[in-house]
Amino acid sequence: MSIDNGPGLGSDIPVGGISQPKSKKKLWIFGGLGCLGLIGLICIGFIVAGVFVGKPMFEFMNDNQAFIESSDEVAEALGAPITATTPQPIQDPNNPGALTFQGEVSGANGTGTYVIEATMNGVTPVRDAIYLEFNGEKIDLDAETMFEIDVDDGG
Repeated sequence: MSIDNGPGLGSDIPVGGISQPKSKKKLWIFGGLGCLGLIGLICIGFIVAGVFVGKPMFEFMNDNQAFIESSDEVAEALGAPITATTPQPIQDPNNPGALTFQGEVSGANGTGTYVIEATMNGVTPVRDAIYLEFNGEKIDLDAETMFEIDVDDGG
């Protein structure tokens, strides 16, 4: 037995007589998760870039702190044992592009300040000079500059 509802009135009318729009919950959920995922990837990218740029700087500061703590010249001037703080960047008002670090160093005979002057080679700092300031004296600690000899060969 078949019932005909007439022209245009077939089984396309939903039960209850009113058609409901499709739910967009899935679109909001997946769209929101996609945006959160994109934000997460951007944050991870910034963290990786920070490590890439920051690691050479931290190694530079730690290496120079260890250099100060093991320096015979510093031990001779300040007395042993030597303890040094991690160098902190300082701004030179006369040379705003300069990369200068300063830290405190102490020994049995007193406390001084060590200064590191550097330039950047890409993301890696390169030490140009390192010296100790103690009792009004400036003691050059860079072994490479201590033995430089300027020879004028006239040509």
